Amino acid sequence: MNFTDSIVTVTWGRQTDVCASFSRYSIYGSKEGAPFVKLDDVPTLDVTEYPHKLKDLNTTWRYYITIDFQCDGSLGTSDTVSIDLTLPNTLQIDSLSYVLSSQKIIAGWPKNPSIDTKNYVVYDGTTGNGDSIGTTGDTSYIVTDARPGRYLVRVSSTDSCNLFSLLSTPHQVTFLRSSIDTCAREIFLNWDLYAGWASIDSQSVYVSKDRGLTFYKDTTLSGGTKTFIFNDFVLGDTLLFYVRSYTRMGQVSSSSNTNLIQTRAFVAPSYVYLQLATVADEIDNTKATTRIAWQTDNIQDVARFSILSGPSFSKPLHIKHLPTEVGRFDYQYNDLSADAKQRSYAYKVNALDQCNDTIQSSEISNTIHLTIEPQIIHNEYVNWDVGVKEYALQKHNGSTWNTLFKQANPILGIDFTDSAGCYHVTAYEEINKFNATSASTSNVVCLTKPLKYSITTAVNTQSNNNRFVIVGTGIDHSKSSYAIYNRWGEKLVNNRTDEPWYAYYKGQLVLPGSYLYVVTLVGLLGEKQTTKGILNVIK
Repeated sequence: MNFTDSIVTVTWGRQTDVCASFSRYSIYGSKEGAPFVKLDDVPTLDVTEYPHKLKDLNTTWRYYITIDFQCDGSLGTSDTVSIDLTLPNTLQIDSLSYVLSSQKIIAGWPKNPSIDTKNYVVYDGTTGNGDSIGTTGDTSYIVTDARPGRYLVRVSSTDSCNLFSLLSTPHQVTFLRSSIDTCAREIFLNWDLYAGWASIDSQSVYVSKDRGLTFYKDTTLSGGTKTFIFNDFVLGDTLLFYVRSYTRMGQVSSSSNTNLIQTRAFVAPSYVYLQLATVADEIDNTKATTRIAWQTDNIQDVARFSILSGPSFSKPLHIKHLPTEVGRFDYQYNDLSADAKQRSYAYKVNALDQCNDTIQSSEISNTIHLTIEPQIIHNEYVNWDVGVKEYALQKHNGSTWNTLFKQANPILGIDFTDSAGCYHVTAYEEINKFNATSASTSNVVCLTKPLKYSITTAVNTQSNNNRFVIVGTGIDHSKSSYAIYNRWGEKLVNNRTDEPWYAYYKGQLVLPGSYLYVVTLVGLLGEKQTTKGILNVIK
């Protein structure tokens, strides 16, 4: 039956005319079980089919033919056939599944039990009944060979009369996605559930750590679960995932696409070397800050440095983050919050990755703190690669620092009771494994003597003793001054104590005679004293 033009085609095998007396084929038909009537004669031996156009498609017809040979008067009669209007059974897809090795989508279904099943037609069922994408005699079909992509798939059966079964329920394969949170060490899997089954009994997550050579089942989930967090890995692993869904008590399954997650272990510096921890101090400073310097390598995965500091080696605390710079391997930091005149500071540097995890650390080193009470005391500098070559005690001479003496061990026990001046201690490093050296300097300590002074009482303007001066030790000249008055109480001069007076007033030498001086002194140790006296000026 051709349902398009309502024509039934009756066919038969070609006959042999032994005596060359063929007369005709006669076609007989019966409508709805009525007696057979002749429909037509076919006078040509080679014709083996007859088209019978129906007026009503909903009627049932039966047919047979006769063959007339005149030579022997025989009349051959065929068997009786009827129109096949029975559609093949409607079957359902068992599953759509990604082939693990090729990642192609394959559809599978059971064999149609209809006796006259001829082929199976596969459709892209995304819209409506969908477009046919292929025909096969097998019970499986790789749908992505005909049309790439992931879409709804339906299947129908055909028989020898080109009758089509009803379309199956549309199916769509599970589609898996993945992402990684490197810092949390978590891989997040999420997927679209399999569509087309009456229910999903369970789902399993499969993992391979050898690029798909072997998979193992990591966990089993309920049929409605769409997400899973996987954390059984270390950075550097390459992992392949897929999700398998099950139905009909586990008898039918479907695999999702695979997802590859390739992780990389962070490259850690082979070292962080704290080159020095030193004090930044000057003679007149009331507060001394500190400075540290370090070097490292392999910074491609170092996001920042964490600088730790504290009063001791036991628990230095984070005080500052310092970002890395591409191609830079030497760094330094000035700790302006430190007051190294008060104590020693311990420092450590941690290299942090982008997850804020420590991937390399320096040793802990410390600044040198110097006190003179009146004996010299200072702490040892520790954790240079090879160690301290020597310690040097240095004194400021007004413009530079001069080394008084040096030794391999810390300088201790020297009595500075009668030694005024400004001092610091410097530790010098032995040549280290990087073929370099550094130096760490302590805070500055200045010693002063008690306030002692003498005052000029006579000035001879014609000799070398031609000026009024105040000399002594322990004088804070910035806070001390003197004034000189004549006999009428007129102030002739008002100077700092470190400025002499050459007996001039308004550009001329004063007259010989007696003058009053008033001196106000402030000592470097805080003493205060005022003294008065007579200054004689002679010629």
